[in-house]
Amino acid sequence: MLPKLFLVLCSSIALSTTFNPSNNACTKLRDYPIKAVSKNCFVNPNVKSRTPKIIVQNRYPFEAYNVTTTDGYKLQLFRIPPRENDNRTNKQPVFLEHGIFVDSANWVYIGERSLAFVLADQGYDVWLANQRGTRYSREHTKLKDSDHKYWLYSLDDLAQYDVPAALDLIANVTGKAGSIVYMGHSRGSTVIFMYASSNPVHARRMLKGIVAFSPIAYFDFVWYLKGLSKLGPLIGKVFLFFNITVVNRHMEILISLLQVLCGYVPHLCRFGLTLSSGRTVHFLPEDLLAFYSHFPSSIATMQLTQYSQMSVSNKFQKYDYGKEKNLKKYGQAEPPLYNLSNIIVPLVMYYGKHDILIKEPQVQRINDEIGGAVKLYKSVPIGVEEDKLQYGHNDFIWAGDLDKSLYPHLLESLKNHMSSN
Repeated sequence: MLPKLFLVLCSSIALSTTFNPSNNACTKLRDYPIKAVSKNCFVNPNVKSRTPKIIVQNRYPFEAYNVTTTDGYKLQLFRIPPRENDNRTNKQPVFLEHGIFVDSANWVYIGERSLAFVLADQGYDVWLANQRGTRYSREHTKLKDSDHKYWLYSLDDLAQYDVPAALDLIANVTGKAGSIVYMGHSRGSTVIFMYASSNPVHARRMLKGIVAFSPIAYFDFVWYLKGLSKLGPLIGKVFLFFNITVVNRHMEILISLLQVLCGYVPHLCRFGLTLSSGRTVHFLPEDLLAFYSHFPSSIATMQLTQYSQMSVSNKFQKYDYGKEKNLKKYGQAEPPLYNLSNIIVPLVMYYGKHDILIKEPQVQRINDEIGGAVKLYKSVPIGVEEDKLQYGHNDFIWAGDLDKSLYPHLLESLKNHMSSN
């Protein structure tokens, strides 16, 4: 009798669970520690996959291009070209620039909800940036990434060298200079503001418009970042004095450790997302390990220092080297300001009211200073006032309701303000 009861019990357990040691995504955070046997868990092929593989396994065409900046950095751009059998006449180039501590995977890792795939489905010619220092853009004509000099670059350098090099490449390949729509998230918005304000002639020749998600030119940090930002310039000087020019250079080691950690203590990793983004009510648990497959990426110390300088001064300015070096580099004691009024291409900005880095007044300030006639900004979710549903800093990348809260308005804005037809 007992053996029969034991067999029945085992059969019941087997029917109620599915054992798969490859499971890496769960619809509930609490199931991650038991993901191999939980019915709420499954295999997400995007976990631990890099951008090219994610694009291909989601059944989109893929191309890779290389370009070298005039200061010697070798960048790799990824492209999702229009399908050969796609008869739509759009095929307008859209260039997606990622934010800090991430790379091009940010635009594809949530699968069919990803902005890159949504744009491709609409017939756009989608290009993905990989800024210098990311896992895809680590080479240089003279330097190795193990050399501390490799990492001696600021946000200004991304704007001066990386952005125009990428835009020139896209224009040359597509033959559509003047039709490119630039979309940037967080740091991606910072560098396009810097580029377009300091190089307005080239910007007008290349761009049809700019879309900025979580736009950063001015700051209003959440309380726990305010003190750190004030210490940032001093910390940056100390780091550079000891030739600590990069944070997390050996990114693959940390990412591998986080994959293991987040599988056992997912709530801790979710808390990390909250600290870096704001409220995460729109983050889907099944995306946890996919996100931590490419976060955090390496980052040059000077970029973090420059953001701290901008926060302390409350100015949209170039890197502050100190009075003596500023005089040599800029011809003046204080770092020059970026003149946003030089930007005259159409601009659309989207922000979240629960962003930990900016608030509406900072977005309004950018909007007021921009020189173009076509400019607007919206909080997301569009048309929703309920406080708990407002977006945080990174919801524009990972939110589960992007298809309802953002994409309809975004696609309509592209059609109305930035169409090349």
